Order: sequence, then structure tokens, then C-alpha cells
Amino acid sequence: MPEKYIIAVDLGTSAARAVLFDLSAKPLRVVRQPYSLLAPQPGWSEQDPEEVVKAVVACLREIAGQISQKNEILCVTFSSQMYSLLALDQQNQPVTNSITWNDHRGAEIAELLKGSDEFRKLSRLTGCPISEIFPIYKILWLKQNLGGFGALKFVSIKDYVIARLTGRLISDWSVASATGLLNLNTKQWDEDTLSFVGLHSQSNLPEVVSPRYILERWTGKVSDIGIPGGTPIVLGGGDAPLSSFGIGAVHPGSATINVGTSAALRVTVDIPYLDQARKLWTFAADEGLWVTGGITGGGIVYDWLIRTYFHNTENLSRGQIYRRVDELVQTVAPGSDGLLFIPYISGEQSPGWNAKQRGGFIGLGVEHGVAHFSRAALEGLAFSLYRIANTLDSALPIKFDRIYMSGGLTSSDVWLQLASDVFGCNIFAQENTEGSAKGSMILASLALGLIAKPGELSRPDAEYKIFSVNEDNHKVYQSIFRRFENVLGLLQN
Repeated sequence: MPEKYIIAVDLGTSAARAVLFDLSAKPLRVVRQPYSLLAPQPGWSEQDPEEVVKAVVACLREIAGQISQKNEILCVTFSSQMYSLLALDQQNQPVTNSITWNDHRGAEIAELLKGSDEFRKLSRLTGCPISEIFPIYKILWLKQNLGGFGALKFVSIKDYVIARLTGRLISDWSVASATGLLNLNTKQWDEDTLSFVGLHSQSNLPEVVSPRYILERWTGKVSDIGIPGGTPIVLGGGDAPLSSFGIGAVHPGSATINVGTSAALRVTVDIPYLDQARKLWTFAADEGLWVTGGITGGGIVYDWLIRTYFHNTENLSRGQIYRRVDELVQTVAPGSDGLLFIPYISGEQSPGWNAKQRGGFIGLGVEHGVAHFSRAALEGLAFSLYRIANTLDSALPIKFDRIYMSGGLTSSDVWLQLASDVFGCNIFAQENTEGSAKGSMILASLALGLIAKPGELSRPDAEYKIFSVNEDNHKVYQSIFRRFENVLGLLQN
């Protein structure tokens, strides 16, 4: 019997990837096509949408070229970076570049709206805290700088790619729920918020549909890509909720941490949680499932550590650098001999959402060296995630006894054990899970009726690296975390 496949395309911050999965969710091949990140002004972060489309087409062409029988492709599906935004004219042609998640030009607008009681009430319905990371504030910045909205349409980079491939301008619930414009209860654009901002759902925004929505019409010469024209496209969703699916956190109450450029802690829930304190976000994941959590600096902290304290690493692989850091960290006891690191070196996101917050080392003495700085940096990152976990713990009637860990730092056993000791629960880690791409593959399998529940494609526990809590270290970290919070309180603006 011929093998059947699903192709999952992931639109990342730095590259597009296409992953070929068999129907057991095993990744068979991966191709990658990078694209540029543009910074035309300080604090700006953009991408050329045409370059992204070309990267996607190149990935699809290359991965399809590795399949002998094209009718074995059951569908193509998508996952995508969240918080992106670009403006289109009425012919769906870009008026702007795609503004990415780490663009800060909406910061002043977000800070101003924190003082609006009306807007604060509206924002709670969307599940998005008030922060420049969310597209609503980028839209308001564009309104000020493009002379109004007129007939412009505001879409994500995923929406634009799908439009170029199919001719349909639509958005899925999960990507739309990260805009600050979607009502989480109705899963449609929130008309009161749109009225406050000055947008119209019919003329300024795409139609919102389920992530399981299936498109069957391709535009252009699909034969040039090598995929049959009738091959379904399952719309897919955002990388945050789909990463939870991909690592196995598919049941209500299951928690996951993904450490990429940023680090996010998420809990899967079966009702949309609307945080009145606006410390946590909630995004739609699938029909009947949402993810609630927060975000903080992740790989950006680790990369800063490497750039600052580890020289002559240009010729080392990522794994070799991790091993060098791990070797040093293991020479220092938990607590870094009193050296404490506040990791908000580019502002605080969850739970305080303070863009002006900054980080630093506290308790520095002559006895401290590179090994202490390294361990303190990893401990500070873990504490920032633990703050989010504590916020979740006080907000939701959910307790979790394991955390699924994904992302680049899963290569570091020292980091994984340290995180287990800080959180006081077991860490289940998988390298090379293909994260959000695998999550979109699971979603596509649900849409096509191949499986009934997302958990059917979860991996057994034996396939994870499991890190158990060292209770003595956990007690030490509980004391240090109290100091971390006290110091942070003194540093906050």
C-alpha cells in the first residue's frame, strides 16, 4: 500500500520550513529557506512579504520534488509566527512590509491606552494584555503614519501567503486571537473594539474561520511547484498553540515551555480564560481548546550571555557552545554563590508587561567568574518563567505535575535539570520535535478525519528525556526566588 504524507509549512521569524510527515506524525524530510529581517529604523522589525512567499514556494517545490507519487500528498498545512501585520490595498497588494512580533513602534500608543478605562475593559474580551507586541497597536501606529485606514486591509503574513496560494483572504482563529481584535467567546472580530479603533470588519479585516478550514483551489501554475492542483490546504494556525500540540500538551491542564528567541509558558484549557488583571494572554488553539500563558525573554538572554562572556566561539556548533556553558555551570552550586540575575534585558513582558524594565546582576563579588554569570543567567531565565507559572497557578483551577519542554535549549541537560528544580515538577523534553509544524500536521489530521483526538499522535513517555526534581535544590530555589521577586520590586519603574 502506498505511503501517504502531509506537508506542514512553518513560517518562522527567520525562515520558512517545509516538513514532510507520515501519518504517524514522524518527520521524514525537512527543507528550509531563509529570508531577511529588516530594521529600517531603530526599534523596527520588518520582512518583505514577497520574499516570504518565494521562500514558501521554494520549500514546497523542493519537498514535493522528493516525493515520487504526488497523489500520495494528502494535504498541505501551515503554522506561522504570531503578531505579524501588513497592510494591503483593495487588490490585496502590500502597502507595507510585514511588521514582525519584535517591532516596538506601537509602544507609546500601548502605554497611552493603558490609562483608558474604556479600552482596558474592551481589551479583556480579546485575551491580549496591553502591549506593543500585539498587532492592534501596530495598526494604530500605521493609522497615524499612513493618514488613516481608508480601504486598507490588515492581515498577518500567514494570511497573505495563503491569499497568494489560493486567492482567498482569510485568517484562522489562533492567529487572529493574537491581534487584540478578536472576541474569544464568539471567535469573531470584536465589533466594540473595532469601533474604538476605527476599523470595519467587512472592509479592513479578513474573514475569520476555524484552523481546520480546508481550501481546495490553488492559484497560479501549481504544477510548477509539483503539487497536484486539487490537493487540500488545511489552514492551520499560530506557532504558539500549535507548538503545544506538537510537543504533546494536548489535554486540558497540560503545560509546555518553548524556548526560542523568546520563551513562553502555556497551559492548554478547554474554556477561554479572560484575565481581568491582563497579565496573561489566551489564544484559540482548535475547536474546544485554547492556550493560556505568558512570554518572556528566552534565547535572547542566552545569546546575550554567549556574546558577552564567551569569545572565540565562531567556529563552534550550537551544541558545542551549549556543552561549554553546561560544563561551567556544573562547577557552581544552585544559587550561583549569591549572584542573582534579573533577565529583563529588553523589557518585561509577562506578567508585568513593562517595556521599560531592565535587567542586571545583583550581589556581584570578586569571587564571581564566568561560571557564576552563566549559572545565574540560566537561573534568572527559569525564575522569569516561574513567575508566569505562579500567575497561572493563582488564576486557574489547574495544577500540573509535568512540563513539556521544547526549543533550542532542550540540547542542554543542565538547563532542563535546573528548570525542573526551580519549578518543582518533572520536565519532559524532546529534541527535534518539529514543534509547531508537527502541531499543524496533527490539526490537519483532525480536519481530514484521520484521527478523532489530537492525543492520538502524542509520543509515549519513553520517547522523552525526563528530568526529575531534586527536592533539596528546589528548596534552595524557593528561597532564592523570594529574593528575586524582592529585588525585582525594587528595580521596577
